[in-house]
Amino acid sequence: MWKFHVGWLALALLAACRCGGPSGGGGTPGAGSATSGRPRNAVVLTVAYGSEKKTWLEEQARAFEAGRPTTKSGRPIRVDARALGSGEALREIVSGRLKAHVYSPASSAYLPLLNSAWTRATGRTQPVVGQGEPVLLSPVVIAMWKPMAEALGWPDRAIGWAELMKVAANPRGWAAHGHPEWGRFKLGHTDPERSNSGLLSVLAEAYAGAGRTRGLSAADLESPETLDLLTRMEGTVVHDGESTGALADTMLERGPGFLSAAVLYENLVIESYAKPPRAPFPLVAVYPVEGTFWSDHPYTTLEAEWVGPEEREAAEAFRRFLVSRPAQERALALGFRPADPAVAITAPVDAAHGVDPKQPQTLLELPGAAVLEKLLAVWHQTRESTGPSTGSRAE
Repeated sequence: MWKFHVGWLALALLAACRCGGPSGGGGTPGAGSATSGRPRNAVVLTVAYGSEKKTWLEEQARAFEAGRPTTKSGRPIRVDARALGSGEALREIVSGRLKAHVYSPASSAYLPLLNSAWTRATGRTQPVVGQGEPVLLSPVVIAMWKPMAEALGWPDRAIGWAELMKVAANPRGWAAHGHPEWGRFKLGHTDPERSNSGLLSVLAEAYAGAGRTRGLSAADLESPETLDLLTRMEGTVVHDGESTGALADTMLERGPGFLSAAVLYENLVIESYAKPPRAPFPLVAVYPVEGTFWSDHPYTTLEAEWVGPEEREAAEAFRRFLVSRPAQERALALGFRPADPAVAITAPVDAAHGVDPKQPQTLLELPGAAVLEKLLAVWHQTRESTGPSTGSRAE
């Protein structure tokens, strides 16, 4: 497992020095990166993006190319889309194995982490990415089986980490809420070192433990209250795979006996309603009363030596296409919230698909790289203190 510490940064730099990377981008090409029929003089735009939006982005890449876009010099533009976990893409870029022109992780949380890792690995002082612009939105939610959420008072009562911790801490488990058949409370989230939803899950737990919604500090992460909540909640985690989408699929396949709840994206809850029913209950989205985050899918062009003027021109042309109204309306149809506020939020972002378009009511602030790196170090400590899990901790 990738450890987000100085040690792996040194290894990444060593790998970059030894093997470098192909001039046009490394890694495994996505479905949209086939070279057959590609003009020899094409400007190939390599986009490393969070796999959560694979269906939408691959569709849009093909639609963009169908319009025969060109640079000002007349060179055709082609998109080489690489679907990777947000943390995985960060590692590949820093190591030099992936010479991406555009980075579009699931959350802006990864932008300062990339800049920090890049600076420390290369010795350069200039950030490799800026703030970027969101192309999609989807809040991070706690996906629960509807009867379990109702047993805690949903939808009339706001539910948060505190309520879940009470269920987890009660030796009777769900029997305390009249359902002994559900056993103990079991949580799932992805690996926070590889996946955005896992990182934001642990960050939300830390905010809840610190009793804050903004300004989380490294000192907060070491407070007894924060460490207690992190230790207790992480002690309920029985599954921490690398992909949020795969976690959602596994939850649906194995049912409530496997997981009581999982930290997912709202669009994955919506998507579950379009799949053949495999579990006895539908999923609903719980927006933690203590606060949550937008998965804002920023789109940012790298400030790297392999990104030339025509790659920047191509990157801007593709960005404009992604935020155009047709692309945004298609995102809504797939269960995302459009980044364009002019596109009204309608079905399937509705109660019929287990979600609430009026939520989230409380948003948490993303801290800087130093706090996020400290969070990952604390997460390792709390996970070690909880001992081995009784479930699967990897995929």
